[in-house]
Amino acid sequence: MKPFALIALLLITADLAWWWKSDSLLRHARNPGRWRVFLACFMGLVVGGLASLLALRASGRFSENAFPSVLFALVYVWHLVVLPPLILLWILSALLGKTRKLLRPSPPLPRPTPAPEPLGALPRRTFLGAALTASPALIALGATARGLSSLDHFRIRRLEVPLASLPPSLDGLSIAHVSDSHVGRFTHGRVLEQIVHSTNALDADLVLFTGDLVNYSLDDLPAGLELLKGFRARHGVVAVEGNHDLLADPRRFRKETAAAIPLLVNESLRLNLGASTIELLGLAWGGSVESLLQKRQNPGALPLLLAHHPHAFDQAEGIPLTLSGHTHGGQLMLNERLGVGPAMFRYWSGLYRKNQRALVVSNGVGNWFPLRTHAPAEITHLILRRAEPT
Repeated sequence: MKPFALIALLLITADLAWWWKSDSLLRHARNPGRWRVFLACFMGLVVGGLASLLALRASGRFSENAFPSVLFALVYVWHLVVLPPLILLWILSALLGKTRKLLRPSPPLPRPTPAPEPLGALPRRTFLGAALTASPALIALGATARGLSSLDHFRIRRLEVPLASLPPSLDGLSIAHVSDSHVGRFTHGRVLEQIVHSTNALDADLVLFTGDLVNYSLDDLPAGLELLKGFRARHGVVAVEGNHDLLADPRRFRKETAAAIPLLVNESLRLNLGASTIELLGLAWGGSVESLLQKRQNPGALPLLLAHHPHAFDQAEGIPLTLSGHTHGGQLMLNERLGVGPAMFRYWSGLYRKNQRALVVSNGVGNWFPLRTHAPAEITHLILRRAEPT
């Protein structure tokens, strides 16, 4: 079975299992009809939405714009944020119950018969069971609403990056680092104009884009290319590709993007900046940093690496500065140090240093997923500073 089909089967199985378990609990609630109708409507919505999305993508006729944003976001939030911990807690609870039975030394004493509840009162256990059963759906709906309300928000993050190998003439070089726009369902329309305006307002020497221009469909590529062509910088705009850019048709993406703007796919580009020269090295998604470094044409120029995945930094020996994206700042973080970011990546947001080298990881300015916590979307404004070797 293909991985895509296996994931689809597991998700739908988890949906149906949770629905069956929740419905079983609700049958014992007072006035169960209303609770069960609510649960059936919600689960029908998320299961039907997921099945439709999976069927269209498997058929090759997937179009994100065919779905309302609310339904699209709800399916994502439910299946990637709410449902997994529910299933995990359900499994752990079942295992704990079996363990207690095995360790119990003797049969439990019979419990006294509880006093009857007053007429008109809802039994406490019944109420709590119904509330706990309905709360995951309410959490998913609330998180979806919160995420959709903040999709157009991003910040300008300013960082000074000290580099020992920076030529004196490049001290103060200004770079607008833009990444992960994910033009598509969750990043489109007016926010693209805001991204262009905010980036150009930085009056940067360079605008460097580190991948994931579009979210999935190349129907959104024209809007993404308009975004890139709208950027202005004294010494140019340069981009590399990300994994989402290649999901539909890698050849078409590369051809059309390269026709609109310099796109480095395992290539280098030399730029003369006054008295000094820099060499931009663009890593293809899945490419080898070692092979790219062997293609350097200007050993006397200051090299800067553009790589969508931040772990390329570990292989970038001799490269004073690497710019990356991909992580979305961890996307779902409890604070700056706890969350999805450190669980999945060695580097997930901001400035990192190793010996005389530096890495800057952008949170990304767009969204493939409709919810962020403690990982705001951003455009990163970098100022390079000459530093003494340490």
